[in-house]
Amino acid sequence: MLFYIHVLLYLMVFKMLKQLKIITVIITLLSPSWLTASENKTVYLAGIENYKPYSYMQDNQAKGLYNDIVRELFDRAGYQVKIQLVPFKRMLSLTERGQVTAMIGTFYTQSRNEYALFLKRVQLTGITSHLFVLSSSALQSFSLANLAGKTITKKRGFILTPGYQTLLQQGMLTIIETEDIHQLIKLLLNKRVDGFDFDAFATSYYLKQYQLENTIRKLSPAVAPIKNTYIALSRRALENFPANFSSELNQIMQDMQADGTLQRLRTAAINLN
Repeated sequence: MLFYIHVLLYLMVFKMLKQLKIITVIITLLSPSWLTASENKTVYLAGIENYKPYSYMQDNQAKGLYNDIVRELFDRAGYQVKIQLVPFKRMLSLTERGQVTAMIGTFYTQSRNEYALFLKRVQLTGITSHLFVLSSSALQSFSLANLAGKTITKKRGFILTPGYQTLLQQGMLTIIETEDIHQLIKLLLNKRVDGFDFDAFATSYYLKQYQLENTIRKLSPAVAPIKNTYIALSRRALENFPANFSSELNQIMQDMQADGTLQRLRTAAINLN
């Protein structure tokens, strides 16, 4: 009798182990697909570092207008985002090599279009460069003729505004290059220059932060035509996403424009403390 009980117990244990083995095999086979599905729901983005109010780090998190927009965009599309902020040239390189899904906040150029697909239906924002002067300045409007004999400053690395080069060659204009907006403002406040040339949106942000809105004013018209910035998807990285990925994102951007989300985020960005 005892022998039969042992045999019965053995068969029961064997059956349980066999079932457990089958379950383990199924889990092993399914796990890679689960991981792949999870990984495919994450997009890796490269943004520009130290570029308030558009893109900057705060409390170990990417902040600013550009990053707020892409989080909303990909959240609506059902993707999680991981953003790294890097120097501008590195952002281009990461996108070209397909090491990120997209770059955030770049002008369209034909050379960049070769390795990046621009979401061009709706821009992130429009960049307009203006000349800023002290409120007491005699300059009332921008024109190249008004700049004869003046000294202005611009951020190092930014493209020289068309028309300045002619004045420089004629010795009728002096341009001082600085590292950032803080130095542009400081030089003007100290009256070492007659004005500075910078993005109007970003400048408005800093003038508000420093309570200089009544001390420094913007001249019109703009010193150069408006240039739009976009999200640009890496063409290499796109191979790992659905065929309708870019068209879906374009549609969501249009929806965000239509429902007022983009304007709300732009207003919030310039009013940050």
